[in-house]
Order: sequence, then structure tokens, then C-alpha cells
Amino acid sequence: LHFVTLTFYFITLTLHFVTLTLHFVTHTLHFVTLTLHFVTLTITLHFVTHTLHFVTLTFYFITLTLHFVTLTLHFVTLTLHFVTLTLHFITHTLHFVTLTLHFVTLTLHFIQ
Repeated sequence: LHFVTLTFYFITLTLHFVTLTLHFVTHTLHFVTLTLHFVTLTITLHFVTHTLHFVTLTFYFITLTLHFVTLTLHFVTLTLHFVTLTLHFITHTLHFVTLTLHFVTLTLHFIQ
């Protein structure tokens, strides 16, 4: 489970990096869109501006989607981490019970 947790954490970090990269691309495309809109002197450039704006919005949607996926994987990672810690606690508890029973057995053996 620890390995699975780390794997999910790595995937989360990778998706976060992809999200940030796409976010940067979104801002860059938005800047290009605004620049072209300012320079628009012909109908063709105006059409290009609107097309790039659409591309920008599409990248923004992809960025938000990946951000949601990243947060979901982060939640899964934290959940798996919690499960790992719970199992670790159970393991220690069972170990303590085993040692206690072993001590009781030795005590009874000694009393006989």
C-alpha cells in the first residue's frame, strides 16, 4: 500500500506539473490573443483572434479538468496513506496482543 500511495503521489505531482504547464500555455495564448486583437486591422486577423481565443478557452478547460484530476488523485493518495497508517497501527496492536499472550503463556508455564 505504501508503494501504491507513492505511485499515486508521483502521478499527482506529474499531473500537477502538466496542469501548470497548460496553465502557462493558456496565459501565453491569451496574451497572443490580446495582442492579435489589438493589431486586428483586417477581417482575417479578427477571425484568427477569435480562433486563438477559442483555443485559449479550450486549453483553460483542459487545465481545469487536469487540476480536478490532480486534486482527486491527491485525495486518493491521502486516503491510501490513511489506510496504510491504519494497517500499520493494527499491525502494532496485533504485535502487542501477541506479546501479551506470549507473556501470559510463559507465566502460566512458570506457575505450573
